[in-house]
Amino acid sequence: MAKQDVDFEKKLSAFNKAEEYFAKQDYEAALSLYHKLKEAGPFSALSFFRIAWISNILGDAEYSSACYYKAFAIDPGLNSKILPKEHPLHSQVYRCMDDRRVKNCPLCGNKGTPYWSYYIAMQPNCPKYFNPIRTWLYCEPCHHLFSAEPTDYKGDEAPLLHTSMETRAEPMRFHLYSRILSSLRGYAQGDALLEVGVGEGECIAVARELLYDVTGIDITKPCVDYVNNTFKLNVIHGDFLTHSFEQIFDIIILGDVLEHVQEPQAFIEKVSGLSHSGSVLWISTPNFESTFTLFAGHNDPMRREPAHCGYFSYISLNNLLDKYGFDVVNYEISAQYNGSMEITAIKK
Repeated sequence: MAKQDVDFEKKLSAFNKAEEYFAKQDYEAALSLYHKLKEAGPFSALSFFRIAWISNILGDAEYSSACYYKAFAIDPGLNSKILPKEHPLHSQVYRCMDDRRVKNCPLCGNKGTPYWSYYIAMQPNCPKYFNPIRTWLYCEPCHHLFSAEPTDYKGDEAPLLHTSMETRAEPMRFHLYSRILSSLRGYAQGDALLEVGVGEGECIAVARELLYDVTGIDITKPCVDYVNNTFKLNVIHGDFLTHSFEQIFDIIILGDVLEHVQEPQAFIEKVSGLSHSGSVLWISTPNFESTFTLFAGHNDPMRREPAHCGYFSYISLNNLLDKYGFDVVNYEISAQYNGSMEITAIKK
C-alpha cells in the first residue's frame, strides 16, 4: 500500500474514533483528535465544524464561531456532509458568506461579546441565503442578546420565517387568549385594541369575540389573507414601523413579535406613541434567562431559530419599557411557549 494511502487510512481511523467520542459526548477526547485532524485535507472542514460545536458547549462561543466560519470557508458545500439528503439545504453551497455582521447592541450601541454560537442550517425553515451560523452576542450594559449575523429576509420567503409551512390557527389557544384578554380588561380604560403581528389570528379573533374594538397588522401576507378569510376580519398587511395609524389604543398586543424585530427600540417607541396614559401593553417573547432555557441548555430550540434576531431578559425588557414610559405590573411564564415570558405594562 502506498504511503499516501497508509496516511489516509490512519487519518480516517482517527476521524472515525473522534466521531465515536463525539456521539458519546466524550467531548474532551473528541476535541483532542479533531484538533490533530483540522489540517488533514479531506477531514479538515468536518473537524473544524466539530471543534466549533464542542467549543460552544464548553463555553467558548467566540472560538466556536470562528471555527464554524473556517469550516465553511474550507468546504462551502459542507451541508451535504452533515444534513440528511431530504433536508431542503442538503445541497446548499455557501460560496459567499454574508459579511454584514452586527457588532453593536441595538438598544444602546455598545459592542457585544460572543455568548452562544450555533449551526442553524439544520433548521428546516432556514432560508438558503442566511449564514448557516448564528452567533449570539451579549450586551453587558443592557443585559440583552442579539444576532451578529443578518436576519433580514427576502419578501418571497417571509412566510418561511414567520409562519409554519401551513398557516392554520390552533383552537387550543383560544381559551388561553380568552384568559389573557379578560385579565387585560381589568387594567384597560377602553376597548380599542391593536395587535401587532397577528400570526394565525387566534388572539385577535378571540378579542373580537370578547367585544374589543380590534385592529390588527402583520407583515406576512399569507397570514393576513388566512386570518381575514377565516375569521372575517380586516387585518392590515403592512410594516408596523412605517404604517400610519389614525387612533390611539387602549390595549396593544405584541405576541411573539419582539424577537423578530431588528430595531426593538424604535418598535417600542412607536408603541408608546400609539398609547395614552393608562394604555395597556402585553408582550410575549423569549427570555434567554428563563427557567426553561437554563434547564434545557443547548437543547433549547430557540438558540437555533433562524427567524429570531434578538432575545430579551426580564431586565433588558423592563429597562426598555421604562425608557418609553411603561411600568411593568405583571410577569408570567408563558403557557404557550417554553422559555417565553409574558409581561403586562401600563403607560405612565
